[in-house]
Amino acid sequence: MSRTSLLLITLTILISLILAVNGKLAQADVFDDYQNATKQLSEIRSTKEDLSKELENLSGQLNVTDSQIVAISAKISATLKTLDLINQSLTDRRDKVSGQEQLRNEVVRDFYKRSDVVPLILFLGQGSMSAWETWPRRLAYFESLMTVVKNKIVGLNEEITSFEANKKEAVTLKAQLDAQKQQLAAIQNQLKNQAGEIKQKLTNIAAEEAILGQKIDQLSSEISSLMSSQQSAALNVKESGAGRENTPNPDGAPSWRITGYGTEHGVGMSQWGAFMLASKGWDEEKILKYYYRDVEFTTVDINNINVSGFGQLNFEDEYLPGIGETDPVWYTISKDAAAVMDRVQVIAARTYAYDYAKNGKTICTTQACQVYVGGDGKKAAAEATRGKIITYNGQPIRAFYFSTSGPHTDDIGDSPSFAFNSDSRQYKDSGNLNDQYPYLRGVEMNDSASPFNNWSAIIPNSWKSQSYPPKSDFGGGTPVGQIDMTDILNTALLNTTDLERVDSHTSMEDVRKMLRAEGKTPLDSVKSISAVTMGGSSDRVKWITAEGSNRSISEGEITGIRFRYCFNVRSPEKDWIYSTWFELKKV
Repeated sequence: MSRTSLLLITLTILISLILAVNGKLAQADVFDDYQNATKQLSEIRSTKEDLSKELENLSGQLNVTDSQIVAISAKISATLKTLDLINQSLTDRRDKVSGQEQLRNEVVRDFYKRSDVVPLILFLGQGSMSAWETWPRRLAYFESLMTVVKNKIVGLNEEITSFEANKKEAVTLKAQLDAQKQQLAAIQNQLKNQAGEIKQKLTNIAAEEAILGQKIDQLSSEISSLMSSQQSAALNVKESGAGRENTPNPDGAPSWRITGYGTEHGVGMSQWGAFMLASKGWDEEKILKYYYRDVEFTTVDINNINVSGFGQLNFEDEYLPGIGETDPVWYTISKDAAAVMDRVQVIAARTYAYDYAKNGKTICTTQACQVYVGGDGKKAAAEATRGKIITYNGQPIRAFYFSTSGPHTDDIGDSPSFAFNSDSRQYKDSGNLNDQYPYLRGVEMNDSASPFNNWSAIIPNSWKSQSYPPKSDFGGGTPVGQIDMTDILNTALLNTTDLERVDSHTSMEDVRKMLRAEGKTPLDSVKSISAVTMGGSSDRVKWITAEGSNRSISEGEITGIRFRYCFNVRSPEKDWIYSTWFELKKV
């Protein structure tokens, strides 16, 4: 065979190999869309990581909402659906991948089987170089073709490897997303449990609020309705001037003068303070929003209300026009301000009575609820504000009010009238009460026009009226002496059952006998007495402490509320404490 023939055969073999390999690899190039699959898997991986963070955040929350659960569940479902599509695409190509792996192996074998072609050509070309003078250029061309073949094989290897990695990651992501789905289900179950607990807590809070409301309606959790009646009876006795004289004080024994501020409980609206604001040109809504924090107004429609001693009355046309709770002297000071106060009072009274009317409860007609005097005195105000009540977060408020605040009103949590628990004889946590009634917070006030703004509790029998007590700087009247103060403290040491039996005519010795029967030691000859105040927003008296010749009275035995009640029932002359905001001054 001539060299020319051998060269032709060799070139034919080499060209066939290159064309065959290149052709086969061209047929094998089916992985172009795997780059898109890789990108989608990367996006799913990022989504999965975001979901992990969201689930971790939800796990640490106590107020997970259904909408949050639904949103994350939808995101997981959508991600799983996308992953399923990728998995299906990868599954459809599994056979093709297997075929391409086989093709790759054949190409590699063919390549190595025929790798002796080039050495053969070189060997055959070692004769006369005249026939081969163009060979270097051709050899360079064939070598470039061989490089293309090798690159194709390398690319095929990489794509097959990428497919395997994608398939493996898809399986892993599927498992992780399924785990996240289970975690979300656990959070959802936790949410259901929390909802049950919250529902139970709300039920308990509602029950506690109902109980608290009943106690609040009495103005003091420590004074029962019978004691309130006795307090009213004592006021009538002293108002008539029939109070007993001071007991003669032993030589050298101490006595005490008592002064104080304001009236009643000190929570909500000060009526005299509101009147002074009305005198400055404030309208009813501005005044009510000053005393009740962050409230709004709405209109309700109530037909009837049960009124103690009067039966069922029409709420708007009979009950509200007959509300008292305003001072007649206002009309002599400023008719315009008094008219504003009528509207203020009717809105507050309507709001306060709304709960009674809505639930069919009977409302009393005294200060223990709100004063009802009958008639049409407030008819114009009731008609002008028809149906209007005060609300907080869409719910009617407990619109507490009282005559006079002194320099400021109190947060409800700091008022002894509301914070004291007579069952445990402890004061409730002020924060809980303030949270329960956030609109009943203290405000600075100027109601100096009120006769009760600051007062002296020491009033002589000759004084014209208990309704206009002397100011705190009043120097007249006999201070309460040692014997009377000792008796007042002993009365306050009685348990509630015995205390209800005591009035202004009960002898001091009978009080001491009751104490001994209860197993308690009566106090002898009080030497000092102190008032421990509530603190926080309130200057009202929390506990009374005292030292006697035989024993002491410490915090926890006599509340400021009880001392005030016993003082009013047992003190001589017209002496009277108008609120628990008072001071004891030794004389």
